Amino acid sequence: MFKKEPALSKQSESKGFTLIELLIVVVVIAILSSMVIVAIGDTRKKARLTAGQSSIASIPPAMVSCLDKGGTVQSPPNTANSRLICDASHQFIADATYPDLTSKGWTYGTLTSSGDDVSFTVTCPKAMCGGTPTGYRATCNTNGCDFANY
Repeated sequence: MFKKEPALSKQSESKGFTLIELLIVVVVIAILSSMVIVAIGDTRKKARLTAGQSSIASIPPAMVSCLDKGGTVQSPPNTANSRLICDASHQFIADATYPDLTSKGWTYGTLTSSGDDVSFTVTCPKAMCGGTPTGYRATCNTNGCDFANY
């Protein structure tokens, strides 16, 4: 007469993920994505550092050429002067210009000269290029550039 209902098995009771399982998956995804974002930021800093170092390394040979031809090395660019490395009267190296480093996070320091001994510094803060404790500094003269943390 009365039909007996079959007992529900455990398999038919579970129809999906529990709330706890879903929360765990969301947390794991959030942790992994934050790790990726940090890695991308570090990669950008290293790229800015490398691009700046490569550009800066081209300056000392141009300074030597300028001095060898009897020219005067100009101060690194700022709002008051051009980007030419050698004074404008020496057209033979008119294409020798200071690279635009501001887009790479670098800032030119002042030029000091005493005869043929010409030097300047270029810095990149930690926020832009990494480094410790405050960033990277390049000290350049006619012999080349030394890069170091500062």
